[in-house]
Formats: sequence, structure tokens, C-alpha cells
Amino acid sequence: MEWISVKDKLPPENESVLVVVHGYRRGFEPISLVEISSYSHDFDFIFDDLPISRIDVTHWMPLPEPPEEAQV
Repeated sequence: MEWISVKDKLPPENESVLVVVHGYRRGFEPISLVEISSYSHDFDFIFDDLPISRIDVTHWMPLPEPPEEAQV
């Protein structure tokens, strides 16, 4: 799988995906993270509890399938 730029294509609505997030911790310390998020046309990217501000999502990719032995 390869990363997809949000400039080229947005993820399917309400589907969990991996995203690359850039922002600031404690207001001034630059940080980049890979997080799980979902996208909503109404609310943009949705995060449960992200400890950074001024969030900028640049890329996304579908979540990989779990290992065969982990599937129920």
C-alpha cells in the first residue's frame, strides 16, 4: 500500500484509515504523527483524543488487513 495525498483524493466517508498528521504539541513544538482517523464531509478528519493543535492531515492509506491468525 502507498500513501495517498489528500490533495489527490480523500478517503471514503466514515471509514477508518491511517493518516499522517502534522501539528504542534503544547502550542509551539512541531510534531508529525501517524494516527487512525476517519473522514466526514461535514467534519473533516475525526480524531478521538489527539494531544496536538493546528492539525494538518497530508496523506492517508487504508488500514491493512489483520493477520490471518488474528481474524475471528
